[in-house]
Amino acid sequence: MGEHGVQQLVILEKAFDFTAQADWAMHPLKQLETRYGKRAEAALESGGVDFKAFSHSLRVLEEMRLLHETGRLSYPHEPVFATLLRDVKLGVYEYAALTEMLDAKLEQTRAAERSSVLPEAADLEYAQGFILSMYDE
Repeated sequence: MGEHGVQQLVILEKAFDFTAQADWAMHPLKQLETRYGKRAEAALESGGVDFKAFSHSLRVLEEMRLLHETGRLSYPHEPVFATLLRDVKLGVYEYAALTEMLDAKLEQTRAAERSSVLPEAADLEYAQGFILSMYDE
């Protein structure tokens, strides 16, 4: 049910009222198809492997590891890692190799978290001061 008591169909977090005309819903549905369809088709063509999702997972885990080890992030990524991410997106690696990479990166990240240089809690006073200083400029 929508906020006005109208029954709705929800597709990928977009709500469509049952009382709406079909042609009104077509444009947002076409946008969803464009947004998600190409990636789903690519995954289907590659045997169901979403290489882009694997590359995002590896990137996020690497960034988390670096953040725990150094307390900061830096871009661009190291050339070797950037090449790895590109190759993952291009489907150079088999599914089994990707899952092994992901498992290894997850373990590296967990190890970095256990000996993290990050503080246990955020410095809220500093954060508040920083935000307020942005308004002063």
